[in-house]
Amino acid sequence: MYRKLSLIAIFFLHVICGMAQAPSNTTADSLRVLQQSSDYVEASLIVVSPGKLIYSGGGHTALRLSCPMQNMDYYFSFEMALTPIEKLRFLSGTARAGYIYTDFQNVVELYREEGREMRGLKLNLTPVQEQELWRYLDGQCERGPNRYFDYMNSNCNEVILSAIEICLGKETIEWKYDNPDFSSSYRSFIDRQFTHSPWNSMLLNLLTGEKGDKMTVGTNWLWPNLLLSEAQKACIVDSVGGKRPLVVGDEQILLKLSKENKPFPITPKMVFMFLLVLSVLITIYQLITKQRNIGYVADVPLMVIQAVLGCIYSYTTLSNLSAGFNWIIIVLNPLPLIIWLLLRKKPVMRQFYLLFTIILVVYLACTPRLPQLQTTPIAILFIAIAVRTAYHYISRRFVHK
Repeated sequence: MYRKLSLIAIFFLHVICGMAQAPSNTTADSLRVLQQSSDYVEASLIVVSPGKLIYSGGGHTALRLSCPMQNMDYYFSFEMALTPIEKLRFLSGTARAGYIYTDFQNVVELYREEGREMRGLKLNLTPVQEQELWRYLDGQCERGPNRYFDYMNSNCNEVILSAIEICLGKETIEWKYDNPDFSSSYRSFIDRQFTHSPWNSMLLNLLTGEKGDKMTVGTNWLWPNLLLSEAQKACIVDSVGGKRPLVVGDEQILLKLSKENKPFPITPKMVFMFLLVLSVLITIYQLITKQRNIGYVADVPLMVIQAVLGCIYSYTTLSNLSAGFNWIIIVLNPLPLIIWLLLRKKPVMRQFYLLFTIILVVYLACTPRLPQLQTTPIAILFIAIAVRTAYHYISRRFVHK
């Protein structure tokens, strides 16, 4: 009797447990089905218009990953640490950087305050690839700043596109590279991308070493303002040669441009031309009147500019030799200022003025072989300095006699 009651009790217990587990299994199965649907996770390329600072002057590229059913909408971005020392390291391509994530709407409000435009395109990834991309980005965010930010080789654009390629597995992205901008050197490319910021254009051009003169095509060339148009022409190639578009749907304007970056009214060319004219006029006046003190009006600003640029290029060239040697450092370095401070009253200073004048003349004669002199107005500065160093050599020669 007791055995029958025990069996009946066990039977009902199994029935009750089965009824309790059925909804759970159904939910898990439904979730797996949802995760395999094309709209469970949405991945989009995000491009932001150029900012005012040099490290944002080329715009910004990021990823938006959202899961509407889970009420999640995140913005993943490759960012440089914005401490003073990292901003300095940016010039040498050694600033620490890494992935971060934040709520997408927070980023929208941030760029709205800056008046920058934000556009997006939906990536044509499979559900598995979208989830793999999310897992990869989560892992990278946990690692923090674990790589360098290099505007030429490891920038936000290159890193974001690399993340997409990683999640593709055996598939690859095929780019057209048929834009006319890809048919020139990286240095000329920078010049065209920074037309809104001539000072940043000059600085980046002068910082770019020998690698900047090569015509190399790669994803690091796809600067943000070119990315969306090029992505619409790109396709994903599977292991058997099948192709599908990299992006789908129309381009979305998430934020309209409300504050246009107007070029600073005073350009480097204007400043250097003013200094050249000033140097020539003062030199002529001194040759006629034999007055020497007025020369400081031209010499001081030329010396300050040469010393400041010299310190910048010495630091960037010597701290990042992987970018190739930057020949401009032979002229733009702090050594002339140091020599002037130590030997300005010594007779040997006359020989130094002659040597530096010859170096400047040789540089100007080699302009066809020095791209920095072709794509920037720095040659005008060199002419102004050559005028003043030649004058000091001549005037000291007469004084010595």
